[in-house]
Amino acid sequence: MLRAAAVSVSAACFVSALALNVFACGLTADFTGLQGGTPASPGGSSADASTDGAPSDTGTLDASVGFCASLAKPPRLCADFDEGGPVSTGWSLADVSAGQSVALSPVAYSAPSSFLSRVNTTDGQASSRLQQSVPITALRVHIEFRMLLAPSDGDYELCVLHQDSLEGVTYGVFYKLTDGKIVVYLRTRGGDGGITNLTHTLGAPTASWMHVEIDIEVSTPGSIVVKHDGAVVVNDVSVPVSTADRTKMYVDLGLYTFKPGSARANFDDVVVDYP
Repeated sequence: MLRAAAVSVSAACFVSALALNVFACGLTADFTGLQGGTPASPGGSSADASTDGAPSDTGTLDASVGFCASLAKPPRLCADFDEGGPVSTGWSLADVSAGQSVALSPVAYSAPSSFLSRVNTTDGQASSRLQQSVPITALRVHIEFRMLLAPSDGDYELCVLHQDSLEGVTYGVFYKLTDGKIVVYLRTRGGDGGITNLTHTLGAPTASWMHVEIDIEVSTPGSIVVKHDGAVVVNDVSVPVSTADRTKMYVDLGLYTFKPGSARANFDDVVVDYP
């Protein structure tokens, strides 16, 4: 059952977006209080020195000043993958299915390394991502990263704020690559059992490093704001972002697919923050 509030907001966004080919309506939530807490140690595992099939963009950040050190306030998690340790250092865990890999790569926005996520499967489901736990009581979550995608067809999750429910279904905010286009998808379940689905299909990613910022107010009503290279591409307010019976909440960064396919993505200068 699609909730009435979601329908009205989605319709308003659709009408206003026709001319601009982006979705942006309402007012953004205030996330200026984020980026505070104890920083986790960034790092990486055995480096993947191969750049075969990878994009060649090397980024522009001055390597003399580390990304995490350059932040005015330390967030809960900052990872620039430049310290030479395991790629999952500072993260809650690495979610890697059999035959897939997460590794360091010399293709980086801020040298010397980035996080390489790569999947290649003929069986369907495959995961190659890093996971960071978030308290289920967190009302605001900020996710930020640089991303470089190799061209690929198929359906791949890139970054997700997951909300696991008592019924065993995973809900949340999904930032995806579907048939060569970026898709932002919201799926939640309210206290009355009603399911909310909202989908924004954006354009194709750039061939160079993209700066992605995702701000989520986890409430009912809540909000989702997404920026690409500083420009707002999704601005949903007064939408039900919270799944009432969630038992777990966490951020996944990296590739996941439930269909056969092959893809690779590099991520660098990652921030996950919440109050």
